[in-house]
Amino acid sequence: MESNQELLVTKCIDATLPAVENLPETITANSSTFSIDPTTDSFQKIIQVVIEEERRLAIEEERNSILIPKRKKKIACIFLVDQEAVNFLSKESQSVSMNFKQYLESKREEKGTVAILKQCGQFISYIKKHEKIPEIQHLKTDEILLRICEQTPVVFFNYFNLLRDQALKPSTILVHINSLIHLIDWLRMRSNTQFTNLTEVRQRLDLERRLSSAIATRANKLKTKERLVEAREWIEDGIIGAQRIMRDLWPYFEALVRLSHHQNLTCHQFSWSVGYTLASLWVFAVNARSESIERMTLKSWKEISTNQFSLSSKFKTSSTYLYQIISSTDILKLYVNHIRKTAIPPDIDSDEAVLFPTSLGTPLASGEASKKVEKIFRIYGYHITVTTLRDMISTHVEDMFQTGQLTPDGK
Repeated sequence: MESNQELLVTKCIDATLPAVENLPETITANSSTFSIDPTTDSFQKIIQVVIEEERRLAIEEERNSILIPKRKKKIACIFLVDQEAVNFLSKESQSVSMNFKQYLESKREEKGTVAILKQCGQFISYIKKHEKIPEIQHLKTDEILLRICEQTPVVFFNYFNLLRDQALKPSTILVHINSLIHLIDWLRMRSNTQFTNLTEVRQRLDLERRLSSAIATRANKLKTKERLVEAREWIEDGIIGAQRIMRDLWPYFEALVRLSHHQNLTCHQFSWSVGYTLASLWVFAVNARSESIERMTLKSWKEISTNQFSLSSKFKTSSTYLYQIISSTDILKLYVNHIRKTAIPPDIDSDEAVLFPTSLGTPLASGEASKKVEKIFRIYGYHITVTTLRDMISTHVEDMFQTGQLTPDGK
């Protein structure tokens, strides 16, 4: 179903671009022509354009900064991670059954495994701080959990209520619940005598998950398009508006492409170019989670150049969905052929080198790709994430279906 939607969006996205004069063909979704010849302008003329564009965008960002409402900062869980518990859950098992970390790795990729171990460590920290268990300091982590499940299973309910009192988002609490469900399932698999107690706790957690899921669904329903627009978390005309913003930013990107043939870009210029390129992958193409994009290598680009797409399994739910299709844009081609070389020169480049490095040639930190995309739209007073751009594409296709502009076969 998801791949069908991607195909439909790819067919219709170019046709829905606004008709605006004097905009380069190079930034349409599937264009094969390039208008940039970096050698045509003099160095002084390029520098002048870069300075003018940077001044223009700085004024734009300062003027629009007051439009974005102040957002509540994310609240971290008040409990530290019990490292002793994490070590126990990760250590090699002396029995035939696998340890908790191995159990998770059979179902999820490394990033998801680390997060679940951390959340389980926070729960153990809560137990040690709030529950009076005799000689708890001498008990192993699994023994503590089995004791809780047998004697005071209400601890789970109290823990989730405390997280809600902390004003954590419903979706965040849901993640904590799912992590503990994994933990209980692992204990059930290992236990000979506590299976019944563990099953009852599992049922309690299912009830908690339903409650948190209902709360999260209600919270999402309150996020109507009108409210998102008011909060500057949605562009008024959706993906078309995002394309218009990208077009308005084009002169600066084009100037940086030209400048890269005369000198290395500054850290800010290179970082901005990476953000603009990344944004194009969700504004002018159809792509899924940012994790796969963030971890692309030069080899991925070569696959795209040959096949028009690349397959990636480097994302959180790869054990379920196996792979994601990565689509390209002409902006990405310009970035690779011109700007990227200033961070990773061809003589030291390789297929394993990251496609989106920092200006020093090192890999981006996890989650950095999404932050760079957010900075692009902040210039115009919007808080737009990669998830928002994906939602805009889906909404755009749905609207076209409803108005009869798009049929099930993509025409």
